[in-house]
Amino acid sequence: AGNLVYEFSVYGKKTQSEFLEIFYPLRNQEVSNPIIITGKARNVFHEGQFDVRLMGYDYPADDPKYAGSSRVISSVNAKIIDGCDWVSDEWCDFEAVINYPSSSTGIENFLYFYSGGDGAPSSSNFLMAFPVKLK
Repeated sequence: AGNLVYEFSVYGKKTQSEFLEIFYPLRNQEVSNPIIITGKARNVFHEGQFDVRLMGYDYPADDPKYAGSSRVISSVNAKIIDGCDWVSDEWCDFEAVINYPSSSTGIENFLYFYSGGDGAPSSSNFLMAFPVKLK
């Protein structure tokens, strides 16, 4: 699954999907600690939030060890910031703040987004992923 996500992330042009649009950070953008993620979403919330993970990979994508080298650096819930009715089809503005220890960053780092906020991300609720460059 890691390689599929990587291909989608690197070769896809948009940081939006049917349910999620990211305003900041942009794909491959250099970010500093903490990362403040902003955007809008619909039909992805569980109790007004959804899951975001910062993942690190210890090998570059063309290395055979790449897929097995992923690890969660940090995990947070993105939360509605404007009092939007999250149970409707309405687009709701959200924000997530991710802090990360500089010692645990990988060779490649990605933001992963999952619907729901129950802390159980899986391939069935995967929304999007894209690379970021950590300072």
